Amino acid sequence: MLHALLLAASVTAYAAPDVSVNAVRSGDGARVEGEFSVPVPLPVAWEVLTDYGEQPRFLTSLRESKVLRRWRGGCLLRQASRLEWWMLRKTVSVTLRIHEQARTEVAFEDESRSDVRRYAGAWTLAQDKGGVRVRYRLEAEPNEWLPGLLVRRALTLHAREALEQVRREMMRRLAAKREMAERFRRRR
Repeated sequence: MLHALLLAASVTAYAAPDVSVNAVRSGDGARVEGEFSVPVPLPVAWEVLTDYGEQPRFLTSLRESKVLRRWRGGCLLRQASRLEWWMLRKTVSVTLRIHEQARTEVAFEDESRSDVRRYAGAWTLAQDKGGVRVRYRLEAEPNEWLPGLLVRRALTLHAREALEQVRREMMRRLAAKREMAERFRRRR
């Protein structure tokens, strides 16, 4: 039990992540880039990024995430997210063609173009001293005209929140795996 408390404390202590996010104008939309480092093994980080069905559990703005079809190295994924900032309140639905590249990149692009004119980007992972460096990029352009500043600000806040939540989930899963290993070790 003490081991579990210490693991939980270490996750909590690491809960104030140094996530950096930047958004710039891109056509009628925005390009968002963000990154963070996390002290977890690469397989744990990859597991979180590719556990599409579980993402609404730890990404608070994500209302739906359903794999429609799978194939080697990717899938077709339907997601709906709620964006809220100031006067902007919008649910955005996308059908993403996902391309996974062996624990290094999850690239995505919306095929439906129903709620957005353009929605494409990637998560990339790189081994870092003491863990993994996670980078995120997104290019988004709404179907309807919205002030550029509003779009950039909403996407920046949305991305920062998502990156922090992904980072916390990576730490939570590492702690859970360590706890499970410790329980198994004690039983032997």
